[in-house]
Amino acid sequence: QTVTENNTALMWQRDGTSSMTWEAALTQCESLTLGEYEDWRLPNIKELRSISDDDNLYHPSVNTTYFTLTETYPQTTTVYWSSTTRENGTEQAWFVDFYYGLVSHEDKVNTGYVLCVRSASTSTTRIYLPLIIRSGSTGTVDFTLSSSAVSDGELLDAYKCEEKVDGVEASIPLSWSNIPDSTGSLAVIMHHYPNPEDTSNANSYLLLWDIDPSITEIAYGEADDGSWFMGANKDGNAISYTSPCSPSAGSHEYTITLYALSQTPASLPTE
Repeated sequence: QTVTENNTALMWQRDGTSSMTWEAALTQCESLTLGEYEDWRLPNIKELRSISDDDNLYHPSVNTTYFTLTETYPQTTTVYWSSTTRENGTEQAWFVDFYYGLVSHEDKVNTGYVLCVRSASTSTTRIYLPLIIRSGSTGTVDFTLSSSAVSDGELLDAYKCEEKVDGVEASIPLSWSNIPDSTGSLAVIMHHYPNPEDTSNANSYLLLWDIDPSITEIAYGEADDGSWFMGANKDGNAISYTSPCSPSAGSHEYTITLYALSQTPASLPTE
């Protein structure tokens, strides 16, 4: 049995499994055949957290109309594994305890329950990373822009439809190297054309300028916390980033451009 969450376009295994180690949980989902689908996987922590019922954070903190959790009550803990490894402790992985809606981490050799997930739509989000050099800078042969959130030109699912925290979405990680000589300032623009046939109408998802040329990366979620300046999100209602979130089928193209400038254009605010 499965249940599909329309807002995230994710299909979930409806019934929780028995308790197992983290490695076994990965294998369990990757080998699962359910509802004629074979592309199941262990959810990342953001995906797993998304099904927690914040209006009922007490045994269980999940909507039991749609999910049947294993050993929910009277157990005092209902730990469900995510695929997300703890960054500063790789022997541990993040989990959601659906008894209280708690998010924490645990040693991978310990045991937890499993709900597998798969993408319910055929939507793909393609990311292009062009470079633009202005005002006669030299030394451009190895100028590169990359993102750990992009694999083979496609945005990884973990970085789509970011959950807002205090009204802000975590920004995509970016890094670059070998900027041209004489670069005085860097700028980043991420845009998307809602109608690919109309390039006069672009939505801006990320706008940064006056980035010091000594900076070589902007870590995940750090775009709104630097010494540079930031523009408005896609909806124009906050100074923040907007993550790509296109649940409809098909390919959706976004472009992130890094500009190497001799100086910050005078038309841009610097206060």
